[in-house]
Amino acid sequence: MVPTIMYRLESIEKKQNIKFPEVLYKTDFKEIGSRMEIHVGNDRLKISKFLTATEIIDILDEYYDLLGNDIILIVETSHDDYICLYYRENMKQPSIVY
Repeated sequence: MVPTIMYRLESIEKKQNIKFPEVLYKTDFKEIGSRMEIHVGNDRLKISKFLTATEIIDILDEYYDLLGNDIILIVETSHDDYICLYYRENMKQPSIVY
């Protein structure tokens, strides 16, 4: 059995050549859980979970041809969609995309 490698946010930053917003380091996402909703227009998106660094790296490796270095998935919604950080226009202050 191959041991699971646990990654940290810093390893994603190095691999993708990006900088995460400081709030990602200061928030205890386990405390937020699925109680949070994001409002997009008239839609309400319920957060299923915040992705772990390991899950983010696994997704980036699997879908690199589609995502490249510009999109980092961070949240899975109850609709099986993702909230992402979009770095194409600004490598230090990403936009949030759905």
